[in-house]
Amino acid sequence: MKQENERLKKCSACNKLKTVGEFGKHKQSKDGIRNICKACDRKRRRVYYQNHREKILQYQKKYYRKHKDQRIMYQRKYSNR
Repeated sequence: MKQENERLKKCSACNKLKTVGEFGKHKQSKDGIRNICKACDRKRRRVYYQNHREKILQYQKKYYRKHKDQRIMYQRKYSNR
C-alpha cells in the first residue's frame, strides 16, 4: 500500500501529475484534497492581489478601523500574560 504522499493527483491548473502532499486539503471534495496544487494556488492568489490591490487594502483599512476596540482589548489581554 502506498503512503499518503506517494499518491498522485493531476492539478487542474497546470495539468501536471503531482504527489498528494503538494495539494491543500478540502473537506468538501470527494477525496478531501483541493484540485489545484499549492504552487498554482500561490500564483493565482498573487495575480489576484496584484489586480485588486487597492480594493483589498481599502477593505483591510475599513476592517481595522471598525474593529479597533476589539483589537486593543485582545492585545491588552494577551500582552499581560
